[in-house]
Amino acid sequence: APYLHSNPPTVPTYNNVISCWFYSNSDNYPRHYEPNYFHDTNPASNILYQMLHLYNLDPENMERIRPDYGSFNMAIASLSELQKNGNGFRSHQAIGKTCFDHLSTMIQFYKDGYEDCAPDYKIFLKVLNALELDRRRGNWSLARKVLEEMLHLSGTVDSNVYWTETMHQDASEKRDNKWKNVNVFPRTKDFNIILAMIANADVVDQEKLDYATNLVDLMEHLVKKERSGYDNESFSNRIVQFEGHGNSYNCKPDIFTYNTLISIAANAGRPEVAEETLKKMAKKSAAGDFSVKPDKTTFNTVISAWARSKTHSSGDKAAGVIHLMQKMADEGDESVRPDRISLTSVMNSLISSAKRSRNAPLQAEDIIQRMEQSKDSHLQPDTVTYTSLIKCWGQKGGLKAAERAEKIIDTLHKRYDDGYIECKPDSYAYNVALDTIAKSGVGDAAERAE
Repeated sequence: APYLHSNPPTVPTYNNVISCWFYSNSDNYPRHYEPNYFHDTNPASNILYQMLHLYNLDPENMERIRPDYGSFNMAIASLSELQKNGNGFRSHQAIGKTCFDHLSTMIQFYKDGYEDCAPDYKIFLKVLNALELDRRRGNWSLARKVLEEMLHLSGTVDSNVYWTETMHQDASEKRDNKWKNVNVFPRTKDFNIILAMIANADVVDQEKLDYATNLVDLMEHLVKKERSGYDNESFSNRIVQFEGHGNSYNCKPDIFTYNTLISIAANAGRPEVAEETLKKMAKKSAAGDFSVKPDKTTFNTVISAWARSKTHSSGDKAAGVIHLMQKMADEGDESVRPDRISLTSVMNSLISSAKRSRNAPLQAEDIIQRMEQSKDSHLQPDTVTYTSLIKCWGQKGGLKAAERAEKIIDTLHKRYDDGYIECKPDSYAYNVALDTIAKSGVGDAAERAE
């Protein structure tokens, strides 16, 4: 048996080999080299797996090679470098998932009383980044588990502290304070990674939106001056600098936090939540917290949320947001002046609501007029914009729609002749105009189309 060897390898032995592979910048084994054991294409991770394999065969006698912090840290760091460099192809196993598995094993060892496996903030952040970079389906749920473990181990979450339903512990269960480890207290960027992964998920439903909302609520809760559930420890004493990272233990929501939450609400089909978040940001900003002052991305995402909602009032709501942007810009805040994205999103919203709102085409006309009067060349309407206006009238229907379709085509020709090359009429614009005239129901539709 290996453990009867006269000079058996120990954890430092294995760690030195892992270190050699790591510092040699070898993300994968060379083609000419075949290890005696194979669990992973990455050398550092492969050796870690072998240590775990031998230890699990006979824990009592193989305690001398139970991996410690250094073993796990270098393996995860090596996998992270492999992922960043884009070297190798791991179709059989996602790097983020492998990092997650290593961290899970490390945490379990620590909870079992093996202090040499106490995780720190750096290793949690490496795993979160690895999961985010993988962009694989289901990775957000793994990242969620990592964050929740950080909250638990740092002593942040307790049964008497607000959190989501999944994080509440049974009243009979008493968390042991020995797991309290302030070094793994999650920062703003850790929460933001989870939010970004939710926003980029293939399907964003109400459940994910609820979870994201609760995450942001928790962040806000944790930065309040008066808090509960911290063993009478002043939270201000926990806001310290993390050596080597320059980041405080602050988890205060920032502009990225709220913008991502708005994006999640938009993807979940909840524009009203997106707009409420915008109002919250504006309120905080008015109270002096300029770090969460709504920017152009904030407004554009809310407009997009209404444009995609298909509700009766979506056009009016989107137009209301654009008017607010214009008002703020006219009062001196040029950073939120509507751009082409803003105006196009509103146009799309008005198109979807035109059948239900008699004012939608008129609002669209008003937007086009603003664009025509703009001195900014990037805001001048183009063929696509005018085609969207025709679509809006087409959804409204009737004699007015047929008349406007003809006049808008004439406007395109005139502007193109005046030197606005972006207004060159194309076949799509003509087809949309013809379709609008045909469906208008007017008696001379055929003659107009001809």
